[in-house]
Amino acid sequence: MKVLADTNVLLAFLDRKADFASAIKETYLQIEFFVFKQSLDEIKAKRPAAVEPVDWYLRKNGFRILPGKGKADELILKWAVENNAMVATRDFGLKKRLKKAGIQVISLKNNKLVY
Repeated sequence: MKVLADTNVLLAFLDRKADFASAIKETYLQIEFFVFKQSLDEIKAKRPAAVEPVDWYLRKNGFRILPGKGKADELILKWAVENNAMVATRDFGLKKRLKKAGIQVISLKNNKLVY
């Protein structure tokens, strides 16, 4: 199963100490994690102090960084459709668009995964 992470879900483990990657690994046997470089650039621009811990989290969980051009949400939507991937996000607007496109969304609520 491919899981693409959005910026805000990466920051959730810092803000709420929610480890979504471990929770997903407990649910699914074979997981591949991905994130777009644009999402990491957003973190760098908005919360520079979070860059190092997020980078550690990505390495720890074996995330692959995807290149791309354009806005992160558009890239996420397109890539998820093309790769039949789930998307981990806390962004309400993006969730709505993903669900409309038939993409399974994973979110966090009270430190638990919500599908």
